[in-house]
Order: sequence, then structure tokens, then C-alpha cells
Amino acid sequence: MSGLLDKANTAAQQASEDEAAEPATPAPVKAETMSPTPAAAKAAVSGGADDGLPIPAILSSVGGLGLFVGLLLSLQGGFIPFFVTGVVLLIAVGAIVLADQVQGKDLNVVKTGGAVVLAVLIAIVPYTAGVVAPDGDTLVISEVSLDEANDRLEFKVRGSFDATTVTVSTAPDCDGTVGDAPEVVWEDTLSLERDYVNVKPMLADFFCGNAYDAVNNVIRTYTVTATDGGDLSASFELDASQMTRTPLESGVRIAPVFETSQGTAQDPSKTTFEGITIELMAGLLPDSHRHVDGADHTTSDDIRTVQGDYTITLKIKKGTSTVWTHPLITVDGLDASWSSSVSGTRSGDMNGWLALSGNTEENFQEYVSKSALDYENEKYTFEVILDVGTSSGGTVITHSDVCWNLDFEDGDEYNSNWDAPSC
Repeated sequence: MSGLLDKANTAAQQASEDEAAEPATPAPVKAETMSPTPAAAKAAVSGGADDGLPIPAILSSVGGLGLFVGLLLSLQGGFIPFFVTGVVLLIAVGAIVLADQVQGKDLNVVKTGGAVVLAVLIAIVPYTAGVVAPDGDTLVISEVSLDEANDRLEFKVRGSFDATTVTVSTAPDCDGTVGDAPEVVWEDTLSLERDYVNVKPMLADFFCGNAYDAVNNVIRTYTVTATDGGDLSASFELDASQMTRTPLESGVRIAPVFETSQGTAQDPSKTTFEGITIELMAGLLPDSHRHVDGADHTTSDDIRTVQGDYTITLKIKKGTSTVWTHPLITVDGLDASWSSSVSGTRSGDMNGWLALSGNTEENFQEYVSKSALDYENEKYTFEVILDVGTSSGGTVITHSDVCWNLDFEDGDEYNSNWDAPSC
């Protein structure tokens, strides 16, 4: 009996040890279905930030840009029709409101109201200041500029009257005399449209002399005046620097060009004179300016550049014979251009020394060859002809005093063994 009990206890103990050795199997867990939040659903619809710029941000940007464009249109002061500006501003406000709507937000009264008020101010204030305000009690000249490309003065006269008479006057008179009143050199009566009129007198119709001299003294004034035919008038004085358009002086300087051959033990290297480079300037220079020994000119720091329309011709003369002529240089404002026989179209500016062309080129440098100069140790004159007709009525100014005795053939590239004293 006790043997049976022992066996039973042994079996029960073995079963307990087997259960402890087996790994526990977790109970199955029931999966719960999670509903997406409204914000996550909208992010999915819009594609999320990673898929590109969110639609609300795009609409806000469109709204801000629309307000800016509307401001630019409104500042045109009547040139752009009012309804065009209104449509642009309406689209801008709509985009700002829609930016909140697509996010499911309630209408932001403060934000929307601010956008509407800003749009109204943009639309109304510039128009009122620029168009409505001149109601017969005001006459305004504005937006003055010099159109150098078309050689004319441009400005606007604003008001609400039917027509305006505009004049340009100068003092002293164009012939140099001083009268009791400035001389009227241009006049026109113009009808107003949209409460303003564009005025575009050609420079050639009223310009008759420089406003500045070489040392920046004002020697002539130009005054623009607009009237409504009654008591209203406005005037302003043109900028003296812009009304200094005629070059009266010129300067030339030259430099020899040398070439050194490759030498050998039997045939040593040799340096030969090949030609000259030329530089030119034109504008207003003080009376002290002069050409000096060494084929040079006194300092050009005191040159007053001239923004005008003229042409330049340079001739090289050996004795009384012209041996070479530079291609005609056309100046428009400060921009100079010409056609080189070596490299085609060339350009530069007249704000100082202008490097000219030649008839040959070496190492990217154009120069006038020795053969073109018919070179000898002799006097050479560099004649400059300024045709300032487009600036001041057909005047041609010739400078024939630039002369040097050239002695270059025994020189070298180290600026030695050559001489060029002024004549």
C-alpha cells in the first residue's frame, strides 16, 4: 500500500516539474480599431507636410502677394483702372479667408477684418492722394526723369483742370545776355487725361548750353513751370549735372609698343618699335590742363565728365598729311561705341580715359602700326574733332594742339631710350 502511494506522489511531482519547464503561452489579445483624428484625416487629404507646401500656406502666400501687387497697382495714381486693382485685392482677401476655411477653423474675425481694412486703404488712399486730391486747388509736378535713350526729359503734371501750359526757361539767355526774365526756350499746352498728363520735351528743343563749368560753378539754370491758365502754378529747376551735356575739351596720350625677338647664341635678341596705343578723354577740363613731354597729359582727376550725345573723330597727322584716322566714335550719355577694323564692334565709357583701337593686334592689344604711321623721327599731331550737334545745335569743336616729336625706334619696353617731347 505504501509503495502505491509513493509511486503516486512521484508521478504528481514529475507532472509539476514538467509544467514548470514548459514556456507560458500568452493569451490572445483582441485588437482595437483606432479612429483617425480630424487633424490626421485632413493631413492625409492634403498630403502632409512631407508631400509639399500645405494648401493653407499656399493660400496665405497668395493673399499676401495679392495685397502687395494691389498696392503697386494703386500707386500708379490712375494709370491702372480702379476696377483692376479692386479685383486683385478681392482675390487677395478671399485667399486669406479660404486659408482658414480649408483647415476647418471658424472664421477669424480679427484676421479677416484686418485684411479687408488693409485692402480698402491700399485701394483708396493712393488714389485719393494722387488723383482725387488735386481738385482744382492743387497743381503738382512729379516723377521727373531724364530718358537718355530717347534724349528727352520726362515728368507728369497732376491736377483736375482741363489743360496745362508747360514751359522750360533758361537764364542767362541762349545768346549769353541777361534779360529781365529767363528766356522761354520750350512751351506747350497739353490736355489732361485721368487727372494727369505726361510731358516729354526733347532735349534738343530747349538745351542751349552747359549748366556747370569745369570747376562746378553753376553758369546756367533750366526751370520747368506748369500753370493751369489761372492762379495755380508749380515749377522746379533741372539738375545742373544732367544739364551739362556738351564736352568742350579733350585730351590724348599715347605709348609706344615694342617687340623683342627670341635670341640665340648666333643671333642675339632684338627689340623693335612696332607702333603706338592711343587713349582719349573728352569733357570739361580746367584751363590748366595741357599735354606734356613723354606723350602724356596732365592729371585727369579734375575732368568733369559730360553725359551727352556727340561724336568724336581722331586723326593722326604727319606734318600736314593725315596718315591714319580712327573709326568714328558715337557717344550716348557716357557710353561710347565704334567699329574696329580689327575686332569689330567696340565699346567703352567716357568717365575718364578711353582706350582706342588700331589697325593691328598683338597679345589682345590693338595699336596703330609703325607702317600705318609712316613712321619717322618727326612731329605728329593728334587732332580731335567733337561734333556736339545733337547736344547744342550743330557745333563742331576741333582741337589741333596735341603734338609730340616722336623718337621711338631705339627704345625698349622698359620705357627707356625713347623720347617724345611736346611740340
